[in-house]
Parts: sequence; C-alpha cells; structure tokens
Amino acid sequence: MTVPNTYYYQQRIRHYSLWAAYLTIFFGALVFVGGWGFNVEALRTLLPNLVSMKANTSFAFVLAGGALALHHSQLPRSWAKLISALILLIGGLTLLEIIFDLHFGIDELFFADPYTVHGVAGRMATVSAISFINLAVKPRAFRPRI
Repeated sequence: MTVPNTYYYQQRIRHYSLWAAYLTIFFGALVFVGGWGFNVEALRTLLPNLVSMKANTSFAFVLAGGALALHHSQLPRSWAKLISALILLIGGLTLLEIIFDLHFGIDELFFADPYTVHGVAGRMATVSAISFINLAVKPRAFRPRI
C-alpha cells in the first residue's frame, strides 16, 4: 500500500486555484472594460433584456481574482488581505445601502448606469453583496494549518 503524495495534490489544487483566479480576473475585466468602458451590451448581459452585471460587481470580481492570485504568489500575504478588505468594504457598503436605503455614491462610482429599470442605478444585487462579504470574511475564519 502506498502513501498518497500530498505535495502532488497540493500543487494540483494550487494550480486549479490559480486558474480560477486568472479566469475571474479575465471575465471581471472583460465586463468592466469591454461592457462598461466600451459600452458593449453583449459583455454586460448574458442575454438581451436580462439584468446587466453592474460595474462595481465586475470590479469586485477583478479584485477577488487578484486577491486569490496574490495569495499564491511570493508577495507578502498582506497585499491579498488588503484587497480582501476592499472587497469587504464594497460588499458591506452596498449591503448597508440596500438595508437602510442609503446612498454612499459607490453604485455609479466608475460608470453611469442608464440601463437600470428597477431599483437604484448601478447597484449590485443583494445576493452579490452578501457573497462578496462572505468571500472576504471566510478566508480569515478558516485558515489552513499547513
């Protein structure tokens, strides 16, 4: 009976995690730059007449992918923690805006949103805000002991 090579599995997981980070950065940047920057509707929505991904949501995806990639890099982990705190700030402020009907001005910080039919222009969905909060908080709560 052979003992499984844990180093091999750790490297594979690291490899898949980096690919997930790079894809998240790519698609978030594609929506942010292509969809909002160059005003390409096909990059903002999955199908015509559906709700578009908001600019701050795509920016938060870029930050999340960057934090994950930095987590695996040789740079200090404090960079990843700083970006994670920024994701928490974006998600937290958006959730406060939704719950208490506030307007901090982060909804249209990057681009004006003339496409919103219902709700506040440029505001990400409640589920997105909660997900970004969870994404930023969970790595701090569950640290691997490797």
